[in-house]
Amino acid sequence: MAKNKLKTLPNHLGIYIRVSTQQQANEGISTHEQRESGISKANLLGWTYTIYDDSAQSGSISYLDRPGMRQLMLDVDAGKLGGMFSVDIDRWSRDGKYEEPQIIISIFKSSGIKIFTPSGELNLQDPNIEFMSRIQGLTSSYYRIQTQIKIKRALVQSAKEGNAGGGPLLPYGYKKVKKLLVINPEEAKVVELIFKMYIDGKGTFVIADYLNMNKIPTRRNLIQNGQMTIKRGERRKANGEVIPEGKVIKSGDDFRWRDKTVLGMLKNPIYKGQRRYRELTVESPIIIDPIVFDTVQNLIEDKKHFREAPYSKSGATVNKFLLKGLIKCGQCGQSFYGKKRIDIKRDNAYCCLSQRYKGKFCGTNGISIEYLDDLVWSEVKKIKQNVLEYFKNMEEGDDIKTFKDLLHKSEKEIEELNKNLLNLNRRYNEGKLTDIEYNPLRMEYLNELSHNQGNKDHFLSKLNSLHQKESVLQVIENFTEKIKDTSLNFEEKQSIIRALISGIKITPKHAIYIRYKLDKLTDVLLDKEYEIGYKPNGHRIGIVGERLLIGQINHKHAETGHTYNSIYHVRKDE
Repeated sequence: MAKNKLKTLPNHLGIYIRVSTQQQANEGISTHEQRESGISKANLLGWTYTIYDDSAQSGSISYLDRPGMRQLMLDVDAGKLGGMFSVDIDRWSRDGKYEEPQIIISIFKSSGIKIFTPSGELNLQDPNIEFMSRIQGLTSSYYRIQTQIKIKRALVQSAKEGNAGGGPLLPYGYKKVKKLLVINPEEAKVVELIFKMYIDGKGTFVIADYLNMNKIPTRRNLIQNGQMTIKRGERRKANGEVIPEGKVIKSGDDFRWRDKTVLGMLKNPIYKGQRRYRELTVESPIIIDPIVFDTVQNLIEDKKHFREAPYSKSGATVNKFLLKGLIKCGQCGQSFYGKKRIDIKRDNAYCCLSQRYKGKFCGTNGISIEYLDDLVWSEVKKIKQNVLEYFKNMEEGDDIKTFKDLLHKSEKEIEELNKNLLNLNRRYNEGKLTDIEYNPLRMEYLNELSHNQGNKDHFLSKLNSLHQKESVLQVIENFTEKIKDTSLNFEEKQSIIRALISGIKITPKHAIYIRYKLDKLTDVLLDKEYEIGYKPNGHRIGIVGERLLIGQINHKHAETGHTYNSIYHVRKDE
């Protein structure tokens, strides 16, 4: 801002008005009172005046973004004002960084204009008055910060207590009863339907169309004030016609289910009991079983990694592969790709990518597409049997007792270490230990505590896997019912495989490891191993052995690199 000390300023008063909320207007000095007080001052001085109105503008907004204050500052810089009036310094700014009140004071001081309040004139050229004015500016900023902290703390506590919060647009499936967030039974059925349809292989567009066709209302269809004003800029149609900018008001039946709405619901953890509130997560009533919710998240994530098959000019897909994106080479770690020739059936194979590069072939031969597809699909049909085998192994083995004993041991050690640490701190505070004696012992105790806490968490997670049995089986049951359908098309079968299997590893000797996705949902680690036999001439014999690999961290398997606590031999042909 330019300095106007040498310039004669006009007898013209700028009257600044600001009140941020209606409540402040009712409880404090209203805009009308501020205006009248400023005009009275101008009349008393015998000056002309201009009103700079920032009604309903928060002091936390930068003065450059408040039209009234911005224009006032421009007029001060241009030498159009000889003074300014406001009811208090805190009207100027309540910047949370403490900076803007100081900037405004410096600009007013350098401009040489007079500052008036209902209490009289503030002579900023006087160091004492300037100092007090700057302190008041700091106090205004501090008060705003403390008010924000108190409001946030109250809102967070309210959310923790299960209160629904303000506004009519609660998450779909919930309603407000006596300020509490509770389940809306009718809407909850729709939420459950959306999750079931997605698990069944339906996309978000299909689900949205189904809800619209069946006239299932959206949240905005149901609330009385469900209007939305949409601002649109200037648009141009394909034919060159220009549609001017304007506003469109939507209400009632204008609101339809959209794919983005469905996807947002599928990804919202509130339905599994985790309500996101600012940076916190608080408990909420559960509509969707957490295992089912996590299954859907895995399906959503998988869709990012699987590209659709290319299309020919006729619109038909070219060479669709059931296991695309799932197979890895156990030798070099590269992916397998599908290779098909219409004229020669025997060349239809999944092959390691290393075969494509001269001199880079790792030695893992391809495997028949038809054979591997059938093998994996038959394995998918056995998933319930294999999961039951896992839990049977856990329940009948020594694992439960072992983990309970280890958990108890960890808890006792943690309790003892906490006592030792407390006693160590007491002795140090009493002056019985020097820093040289205290610090190494304290670090030793803290390291041991961290180690034992890690062990405790690990043993708890293993025991929790048994508690998840019913939820896991319920998810599996949803898929097994679909698998029984003999009329499934290619896309439906592929969707089921991708939902249940996270990967397939093939070694040079054609040992095939199929990893279930259960480890992404629970603490269950479950793989299936198949050993494929071949004659000396290279012709395939078929399966010569299969094993169910049940996971805990005890035994490391040489081929997969994973760790298992037991290896269950389903069949082994010698």
